[in-house]
Amino acid sequence: MKRMYVYGLLAAAVWACKPDITDKTIGTPYDLTEGISGSWEISKVQVTDLTLPVPEQREISDYYLGQSQLLGIDFNSEDNTYTVQNGSVPGSPFGTGGTYRFQLNDEGFTTGLQMVTAAQDTLDVDLLNMVRSIDPVMGFSHVRSACGDSYASYQYTFKRK
Repeated sequence: MKRMYVYGLLAAAVWACKPDITDKTIGTPYDLTEGISGSWEISKVQVTDLTLPVPEQREISDYYLGQSQLLGIDFNSEDNTYTVQNGSVPGSPFGTGGTYRFQLNDEGFTTGLQMVTAAQDTLDVDLLNMVRSIDPVMGFSHVRSACGDSYASYQYTFKRK
């Protein structure tokens, strides 16, 4: 019985010494504009056919990587502009350049970009990952639709130059 009392007292002492953690911040949040800023080069493109009962995905990177000059995007976070290298590649939705802004969801988290090309066309893309300044890869997802129905989803993966 005395032994149980000693064990109980030791357990209470250990439990009482547990530190009280009130500040649960992991660190300073990273800046999205700093993360996306810089030069990016296409590395992979996949298309998903959304019209099929079970959507099928196919990699079409060879088309973009087989060009004499690769598709690339330079983001300037100071004035929220972007410039596209080799933007005249057929099938590239990014145009030759324009402005961009981050899109927020209902909870206030960044989920995508709205890109306005120099021709004033608006392109909404979802971010496949949140880009930090240390990340070597960034991805966009662009859904194409006609007559209100989505028919294809393109996933563009870029690597930092």
